[in-house]
Amino acid sequence: MRSTREILCVLLLVLASGCHLLAGYQEVSSLLPDGPEDQSPMLDAGADGSFGVDAGADGSFGVDAGADAYSTDATPSDGSLDPAWEVIHTPVQFALKSIWGRSALDVYVGGDSGTLLHYDGTQWRTILGPPTNDSLVEMVGFTGALVVGTSKGAIYYQDNGGSWQELRQGAKDKIDSLWAFGLTDIYAVFAAGLYKYDGLVWKEVVVSSGCEPSDLWGGQGLLYVSMKVCSSGGLWRYDGMSWAPMASGVFNALWGLSATSVLAMGQELFHLNEAALSRLGPGTDARHLWGSSPTGSSPTLVYGVGSTVQVFDGVGWSTVQAPFEPNYGGIWGSAPHLYVVGTEGKVLHYNGI
Repeated sequence: MRSTREILCVLLLVLASGCHLLAGYQEVSSLLPDGPEDQSPMLDAGADGSFGVDAGADGSFGVDAGADAYSTDATPSDGSLDPAWEVIHTPVQFALKSIWGRSALDVYVGGDSGTLLHYDGTQWRTILGPPTNDSLVEMVGFTGALVVGTSKGAIYYQDNGGSWQELRQGAKDKIDSLWAFGLTDIYAVFAAGLYKYDGLVWKEVVVSSGCEPSDLWGGQGLLYVSMKVCSSGGLWRYDGMSWAPMASGVFNALWGLSATSVLAMGQELFHLNEAALSRLGPGTDARHLWGSSPTGSSPTLVYGVGSTVQVFDGVGWSTVQAPFEPNYGGIWGSAPHLYVVGTEGKVLHYNGI
């Protein structure tokens, strides 16, 4: 057994070594620059407090969702930046090709590989789509139902979130436009022409001999058809009984402000109000249209979507400097919100219409 004297010597040696190390640490630390008292953590939150794949304040998903809100030039008069534009990252990375909604709290988006998304006003979520891996390129709905068309011409129907029914098998004839008033009253534009589904079979609809339809829009039982080739009229209206030409020329896109107030885009932009046709300004190559109108009769702003997003203010067109790749698949809005779907699962959102 060690003596008390030996134990005290060991303790004195340990204390002496500790004092030497502490002095060395103080010498080294005195050479380091002074820093702030509150040292920041290794991973900082973004300016909006978002981290990683957390949802941003707008319910969007993606890496640093909050940091990916963009201001874009949507004011043609002075070129100023409009902070109301932003990018929403949805839960998918596929290109988005179509959009339709019943309200700002009930929006559907279709995309590549059969992707189907739903927005409830808070979050974008993937939902069960039709049994296909083809792109969902057209979409429309009516009370409780959703109808989608694919890049190979197949058409599917879903009633109140139930199982999907195939209304038309896909081939190689891509669908160009789709409209539906009900399950027995669905219209679709293919390369072969305009067809109607009556609940049992698809039948060709000949509006006028030699005409090739391009787009559809309908409301309150009235169906409008634009023509990309037609010598007898570029815009037609069907009231359930007969077809009537409403404008000459050729058109590539339609949008209705109401059942009797319709925008038609071609080389010129026209507004059809009841039976009165007026020229608003020059046209563009936009494939999709959307217009805002407080009264439902005369448009205040018109948005055109194709390879770019453009805005018509009553005088001329300006291009929105969008922060992701062009080739936008569709546009839909419910004041004050406007949505434009694009590549890589991204949606361009404008809050201010």
